Amino acid sequence: MTLFALIVGVVAIVMLQRWLAEFRQLPIDNTKDLTKSLATAFDWCVGTASVTVVWFGLYLWRFGARVRAAMRFPPPDTRVIRDTVVLRGSPARRRAALIQALAAALLLSTLGLAAVAWRLHSLLAWRIH
Repeated sequence: MTLFALIVGVVAIVMLQRWLAEFRQLPIDNTKDLTKSLATAFDWCVGTASVTVVWFGLYLWRFGARVRAAMRFPPPDTRVIRDTVVLRGSPARRRAALIQALAAALLLSTLGLAAVAWRLHSLLAWRIH
Protein backbone atom coordinates (compact mmCIF):
# COMPACT_ATOMS: atom_id res chain seq x y z
CA MET A 1 0.00 0.00 0.00
CA THR A 2 2.84 2.37 0.83
CA LEU A 3 4.52 1.70 -2.51
CA PHE A 4 1.23 2.43 -4.31
CA ALA A 5 0.84 5.72 -2.44
CA LEU A 6 4.45 6.63 -3.27
CA ILE A 7 3.91 5.93 -6.98
CA VAL A 8 0.67 7.90 -7.06
CA GLY A 9 2.38 10.80 -5.27
CA VAL A 10 5.29 10.88 -7.72
CA VAL A 11 2.92 10.74 -10.71
CA ALA A 12 0.84 13.56 -9.19
CA ILE A 13 3.93 15.74 -8.68
CA VAL A 14 5.11 15.14 -12.26
CA MET A 15 1.64 15.98 -13.64
CA LEU A 16 1.45 19.11 -11.50
CA GLN A 17 4.85 20.29 -12.69
CA ARG A 18 3.86 19.75 -16.32
CA TRP A 19 0.62 21.65 -15.80
CA LEU A 20 2.46 24.52 -14.10
CA ALA A 21 4.94 24.73 -16.99
CA GLU A 22 2.08 24.90 -19.50
CA PHE A 23 0.19 27.39 -17.34
CA ARG A 24 3.20 29.71 -17.13
CA GLN A 25 3.45 29.73 -20.93
CA LEU A 26 -0.11 31.00 -21.40
CA PRO A 27 -0.36 34.71 -22.25
CA ILE A 28 -1.94 36.80 -19.54
CA ASP A 29 -4.44 38.42 -21.89
CA ASN A 30 -5.82 35.02 -23.02
CA THR A 31 -8.44 34.71 -20.27
CA LYS A 32 -10.34 31.91 -22.01
CA ASP A 33 -7.37 29.50 -21.93
CA LEU A 34 -6.38 30.63 -18.42
CA THR A 35 -9.89 30.00 -17.13
CA LYS A 36 -10.06 26.63 -18.90
CA SER A 37 -6.71 25.60 -17.41
CA LEU A 38 -7.76 26.69 -13.91
CA ALA A 39 -11.06 24.83 -14.27
CA THR A 40 -9.16 21.68 -15.18
CA ALA A 41 -6.85 22.09 -12.18
CA PHE A 42 -9.89 22.70 -9.95
CA ASP A 43 -11.54 19.53 -11.25
CA TRP A 44 -8.40 17.51 -10.53
CA CYS A 45 -8.08 18.93 -7.02
CA VAL A 46 -11.71 18.25 -6.16
CA GLY A 47 -11.55 14.81 -7.73
CA THR A 48 -8.46 13.71 -5.84
CA ALA A 49 -9.74 15.14 -2.57
CA SER A 50 -13.09 13.39 -3.06
CA VAL A 51 -11.49 10.05 -3.85
CA THR A 52 -9.28 10.31 -0.77
CA VAL A 53 -12.15 11.19 1.55
CA VAL A 54 -14.42 8.48 0.07
CA TRP A 55 -11.63 5.90 0.44
CA PHE A 56 -11.08 6.87 4.08
CA GLY A 57 -14.83 6.88 4.77
CA LEU A 58 -15.20 3.39 3.30
CA TYR A 59 -12.21 2.20 5.33
CA LEU A 60 -13.77 3.57 8.52
CA TRP A 61 -17.13 1.98 7.67
CA ARG A 62 -15.50 -1.43 7.20
CA PHE A 63 -13.42 -0.99 10.36
CA GLY A 64 -16.56 -0.12 12.33
CA ALA A 65 -18.28 -3.20 10.90
CA ARG A 66 -15.33 -5.35 12.04
CA VAL A 67 -15.59 -3.87 15.54
CA ARG A 68 -19.35 -4.47 15.59
CA ALA A 69 -18.97 -8.08 14.39
CA ALA A 70 -16.24 -8.91 16.92
CA MET A 71 -17.88 -6.90 19.71
CA ARG A 72 -14.37 -5.83 20.57
CA PHE A 73 -12.32 -2.67 20.03
CA PRO A 74 -9.75 -2.88 18.58
CA PRO A 75 -10.91 -5.90 16.58
CA PRO A 76 -8.77 -9.05 16.54
CA ASP A 77 -5.60 -8.99 14.41
CA THR A 78 -5.49 -5.19 14.40
CA ARG A 79 -2.03 -3.72 14.79
CA VAL A 80 -1.69 -1.15 17.55
CA ILE A 81 1.20 1.20 18.23
CA ARG A 82 1.25 0.72 21.99
CA ASP A 83 -0.65 -1.17 24.65
CA THR A 84 -4.32 -0.39 24.22
CA VAL A 85 -7.27 -0.93 26.50
CA VAL A 86 -9.53 -3.49 24.82
CA LEU A 87 -13.22 -2.60 24.93
CA ARG A 88 -15.71 -5.46 24.84
CA GLY A 89 -19.48 -5.69 24.64
CA SER A 90 -21.57 -2.54 24.82
CA PRO A 91 -18.65 -0.05 24.89
CA ALA A 92 -17.21 -1.69 21.76
CA ARG A 93 -20.61 -1.51 20.06
CA ARG A 94 -20.86 2.21 20.90
CA ARG A 95 -17.34 2.76 19.54
CA ALA A 96 -18.31 0.92 16.33
CA ALA A 97 -21.39 3.12 15.98
CA LEU A 98 -19.25 6.23 16.48
CA ILE A 99 -16.73 5.08 13.87
CA GLN A 100 -19.50 4.32 11.36
CA ALA A 101 -21.18 7.65 12.10
CA LEU A 102 -17.89 9.39 11.32
CA ALA A 103 -17.63 7.35 8.11
CA ALA A 104 -21.16 8.36 7.10
CA ALA A 105 -20.38 12.03 7.84
CA LEU A 106 -17.28 11.84 5.64
CA LEU A 107 -19.20 10.22 2.79
CA LEU A 108 -22.02 12.77 3.04
CA SER A 109 -19.54 15.65 3.17
CA THR A 110 -18.06 14.34 -0.07
CA LEU A 111 -21.50 14.63 -1.65
CA GLY A 112 -21.68 18.22 -0.40
CA LEU A 113 -18.21 18.91 -1.80
CA ALA A 114 -19.29 17.47 -5.14
CA ALA A 115 -22.40 19.67 -5.21
CA VAL A 116 -20.42 22.83 -4.45
CA ALA A 117 -17.72 21.85 -6.95
CA TRP A 118 -20.36 21.22 -9.63
CA ARG A 119 -21.79 24.70 -9.05
CA LEU A 120 -18.36 26.37 -9.15
CA HIS A 121 -17.41 24.40 -12.26
CA SER A 122 -20.61 25.45 -13.99
CA LEU A 123 -19.80 29.09 -13.17
CA LEU A 124 -16.31 28.67 -14.63
CA ALA A 125 -17.68 26.84 -17.66
CA TRP A 126 -20.06 29.74 -18.28
CA ARG A 127 -17.08 32.13 -18.36
CA ILE A 128 -15.23 29.89 -20.82
CA HIS A 129 -18.00 29.81 -23.43
